[in-house]
Amino acid sequence: MKGINLHLYSAPLVRDSRSRKESKSIEDYLWFDKILMLGIQAPNVAQFTDISKEVRVERLKVSFYHKLPFLKSICFYLEWYVEIWKRVKKEKISVVQCHGINELVIGVFLKWRKKSKLIYDAHELETERNGSKGIVNLYLKFIEWFLIRFADEVLVVSPSILEWYENKYKGNSITLLRNLPKESLFNVESHQFNLKESLGIPDNDVLYIYLGALLKNRGVEVILECFSKSSTSNHVVFVGFGDYDLKIKEYAKEYKNIHYKKPVEPSEVIGLTRSADVGLCLVENSCLSHYYCLPNKLFEYILAGVPIISSNFPDLSGVVNEKKCGWLVEPNAGALLNAIEKIDKNIVDLTKQRMSENPLMESWETEEIIYINAYKRMLKK
Repeated sequence: MKGINLHLYSAPLVRDSRSRKESKSIEDYLWFDKILMLGIQAPNVAQFTDISKEVRVERLKVSFYHKLPFLKSICFYLEWYVEIWKRVKKEKISVVQCHGINELVIGVFLKWRKKSKLIYDAHELETERNGSKGIVNLYLKFIEWFLIRFADEVLVVSPSILEWYENKYKGNSITLLRNLPKESLFNVESHQFNLKESLGIPDNDVLYIYLGALLKNRGVEVILECFSKSSTSNHVVFVGFGDYDLKIKEYAKEYKNIHYKKPVEPSEVIGLTRSADVGLCLVENSCLSHYYCLPNKLFEYILAGVPIISSNFPDLSGVVNEKKCGWLVEPNAGALLNAIEKIDKNIVDLTKQRMSENPLMESWETEEIIYINAYKRMLKK
């Protein structure tokens, strides 16, 4: 087929593991001359990143919308679409993969203009996501309803979201593609950490870890409230970045059992997590997308052999119950506090032992087969 496999995602594409894993998986099949990932330029981030000889990330500058007095969100995406078109209008585009609903608009346009194939990769339940309401939500619902019919393949991230999309859009080819860790992370002997030692925590105390974006309704405020009231033998460390960085650091100054650590490289995540006792996956039920979520960090905790306290939501509870790897709670400070006050180092060690007898046998490499088959189906159409 050759030409360019174009991936579109309105983010800086620095730590997005899903899109990077997908691009690397496609690279080995030599279907395309180049795999080009277009994102958004951000401060202190290089404009270009060559992941390999065939895979390049380019971050486009989108800044004019700042000068406009109104409708900044709409103007941002209009400018983003213009910049994408300016970048690829002279290129041969064979496949466009849209990593989100806002990219679907320009994706359909490129399909028409470039006679290319189109994949809609929904990283969450796109029309039911956190903070989406009012006229914006109505717009997103209309855009997805109207444009999804032009997608040759649709990818979703959890069984419940798959069921939702299958019921909503019966004419589309929809595939479950979970965001699992790569098999290369299973052996991380070169990236070992001792979080307790670096944070000055006694060995017999229980250290909880939170991985990922520090954003609203991701459980950050719930965890802070809980640990500010808990026994000082229970510690939590937040590893990530986002809107709550400063608030966490303020709590860390006041409470000796609350800690913050900057994100590490993807290759170091499992080694870092292994030095904690329990992983926290407390998404709040602020939208249907959160209720049906199946985040990457859940599998990273399991891969690291660390028990989990998770929100008692359908897909999260399904994994925790199947793997017998932790405890399910309602995502509020009272329920979390009640759970951690019953957990000690002996219970953690027993749970880790049980997990070692039922290890995570799946990886991105098992999902990769599903992804490649979706491409094969699409290219045959």
